[in-house]
Amino acid sequence: MYTILCFAAIFMQYGYSLPTPPAPENPPVPAFLEDAPQPVINSFHRLIRNAHNLTDRQIDKAVEEWVEQQSDDIQSKWIAFQPERERQESEAARRHQAAYAKFSDEAQLVDAKLRDIASHSELTAREKFMMIRHILEKLPKSVKHEIENALFSQV
Repeated sequence: MYTILCFAAIFMQYGYSLPTPPAPENPPVPAFLEDAPQPVINSFHRLIRNAHNLTDRQIDKAVEEWVEQQSDDIQSKWIAFQPERERQESEAARRHQAAYAKFSDEAQLVDAKLRDIASHSELTAREKFMMIRHILEKLPKSVKHEIENALFSQV
């Protein structure tokens, strides 16, 4: 489920007609591309930036296809990166569970809605962002701060 890591870590999609997440000026370089030439890194960032109209499955497929077009070295690093990716996902899930257990009842309800949206397989990245943003904009400040503090204290 590289998509969730990509989406959460990079969170960098550009939109032209609909609002979308802001793009960081210096997006992080995935571990499997740390020693890659800058044009290759830029190509990967472009792929992720332009994935806002794709579902998670489509993004995963696009990433796999992109990797297949890269050098043997990058393909090997991608394969070697998979156990670390899985470890990161497990660690993120563990931290989320720990934060969730401390949430107020209202924050737990909101968190459940946000998780449902984030894990919905048929929604595009843009649709997910818009739905999540809509929920967050309407939250009482106390609940919003509770969720934000839990998310950002883990990073």
